[in-house]
Amino acid sequence: MKRLFATVALTLALVPFAPSTFAAAPTPESIEKLLLVTKTDKMIDSMLQGMESMITNMAEKARPAGAGTEETTEAKAARTASLKKLLPIMKDELSFEKLKSMYVQIYSESFNQEEIDGLVAFYNSPAGIAYVNKMPMVMQKSMTLTQERMGPMMQKIEQAMKKEFEEAAAK
Repeated sequence: MKRLFATVALTLALVPFAPSTFAAAPTPESIEKLLLVTKTDKMIDSMLQGMESMITNMAEKARPAGAGTEETTEAKAARTASLKKLLPIMKDELSFEKLKSMYVQIYSESFNQEEIDGLVAFYNSPAGIAYVNKMPMVMQKSMTLTQERMGPMMQKIEQAMKKEFEEAAAK
């Protein structure tokens, strides 16, 4: 019994020193290589283009025009001028160059060197290259199909909310 207790105690004492604890932290250079092979810079550029389009559309829909009135030329020019000032700030603050150090930190805290090396090897393989090259198309199709679902979903939500408000008003 003492021998079993000693074995368990020794095993538990050594757990903090298991080999996984000693896994090497990834180097910033290896993380930057992973970001390169995954084309993270292009993914961010694409995301920024989508955000720019979304913000522009939101600004168009949010324009302060009364029912049946046309937007004045001055109001349209002011909105366009505002977007021309705001969008470059967004693009600059969310640029790959400004986000790269954040990605390096996150990956460094999340992966060890062996894992980063394995990911780099995968993304340099034919399957990994195909994955990286096809993901923009996959994301675009996903967004399109999700947007198609949003219309009917929003109608259902509006109907449910209307019913809830009617029921609340009837109480």
